[in-house]
Amino acid sequence: MKIIIIDFTSNSKKTLNGVMEKMNDAQSEFKFEYQKGRSEDRQNLKELMEWNQGFKLLKQYKSDLDNDNAIGIFNLPLENNWFSATNHEKKSSLITTYDWEIISHLNLESFLVTEITENLLEQMVFHKDYRFAHDPPIGCIHDMCSWKTDINLKILTAYICPRCVEMLKSHISGEKLDATFKLLELARNYAFNKISVADELNEQEIIFPVSIYIRKLKHEPDIREKFSLLLDLFDVSVRVSTIILSSRLKEIIPDYLNVTERGNPSLGDWVSGLNEAKVQLESTQDSFFSNYYSSLKEAHSLICRTELVKLRNDTKGHAYTLPPFQLQKYFQEYYPTVTELIKVLRKFLSQKLLMVDRCTFDRGIDSFKLIASEVNGDNPVFVKKEYRIKKSIPRQEILNSKNEMLIFNSDKTDFISLFPYLIYTICPTCGQPRNLIIDSEKKYLDLLVGHRVTITDFNSIEC
Repeated sequence: MKIIIIDFTSNSKKTLNGVMEKMNDAQSEFKFEYQKGRSEDRQNLKELMEWNQGFKLLKQYKSDLDNDNAIGIFNLPLENNWFSATNHEKKSSLITTYDWEIISHLNLESFLVTEITENLLEQMVFHKDYRFAHDPPIGCIHDMCSWKTDINLKILTAYICPRCVEMLKSHISGEKLDATFKLLELARNYAFNKISVADELNEQEIIFPVSIYIRKLKHEPDIREKFSLLLDLFDVSVRVSTIILSSRLKEIIPDYLNVTERGNPSLGDWVSGLNEAKVQLESTQDSFFSNYYSSLKEAHSLICRTELVKLRNDTKGHAYTLPPFQLQKYFQEYYPTVTELIKVLRKFLSQKLLMVDRCTFDRGIDSFKLIASEVNGDNPVFVKKEYRIKKSIPRQEILNSKNEMLIFNSDKTDFISLFPYLIYTICPTCGQPRNLIIDSEKKYLDLLVGHRVTITDFNSIEC
């Protein structure tokens, strides 16, 4: 069953397209298609959308598009101050997003999915029986919501009461009813901000310092925390990439100054350090990361095209003072960019990172025996395994790599240590073994819980 969603707003195309893509992915009974309203029609709209005017407008589009079901999205006050209205005989609905950010703290996507689903139900039932409208609300899709903020309950419950379910069963198939519940659950997920960059990535392949932020972002419902985590994810992705490249460069050029050795680095410094390390490594014709140079170049170009560094600097320390709708707007605007960045860096950030417990040389089989934990994925409980490393590694430093983080090249003939930029030790604040990432000289961040600690004696590092 195809439903045309006609957009008469001025700036909702990106949001609506994203919503309809998720609605189509969530179920298979309904096919939602986007259609931009003609510019002359949008310009001729009055300050108040009267029902007859709106339904007359939709009739023209339905005829042109040869489709029975249509829903128009407007950003104007709707007659009678309703969220939406349906002409049941003509299978046409009007929905307004006007003043949504004032009415509710929930995101616009959750409202759109809920209203599109509710009005589609009304089109399929072919009539409006007001006996089934709940007032006061009970959290059912058929709540009247005379007091407009009551719609929050409807969105968050994703519920159809037993009486309404029985009524719907007499008009629509079980498959369509199941699809309806899936759409309501989608609206609820939007409301709790469960739809995020994490849905589009497999964080289990990515090294822990980045994947743990994907995990946090995926499960955080509060938009203030979610916005902060999005920027943290961007920051740590850049920082870890720079650390990996700089660690290799420091082995080749011992006098090279890492970003943290030049003072207290900002996010902009980490971005500059990423490109600088990549360029210098490439100029030395070092082959350790040769397979990743093109993606690293693409990543730096993507970062330079975005305003994320400026946004991080502008909101650091006072993002909590911004209203939720502004944070939601920022999140919607920038999380596709963060997603794209991680996708570009995915192979680079999915190299096997080993945290060494001990290393010995086994003369019997002429190879190094490494007892280490693989620090990939978002699980902070790291399981120790035995790894056999070829004797051909021309570096005996591997025997003294306890508690260090190592990255090996693809054929395990060489490795780099990320010490002292990424370390595993007892956190001075909580007394628990933690992965710490360097923030500035001697200052480290606890990746799991966010403690900021000082480490001055590297000889005392022990877990």
